[in-house]
Amino acid sequence: MKQKSPPACPMDAILRLLTGPWTTYILWVLKRAVPGISTRVLTQRLRMLQAAGVIWREQTQTIPPAVAS
Repeated sequence: MKQKSPPACPMDAILRLLTGPWTTYILWVLKRAVPGISTRVLTQRLRMLQAAGVIWREQTQTIPPAVAS
């Protein structure tokens, strides 16, 4: 499998992340469920949980990228 090079612009990476199906809705629900948490902290914690194997994320090569969890 060919590795993709990282996007040149950090905003490109963020936009690709946020435009996946259901992503913005899930973030909105999670933020409302945890008052006072910033988007940055929420993202960090979700990535930490993913790295620990607590949650699972799979990205398929589609346009826009699709994520299954």
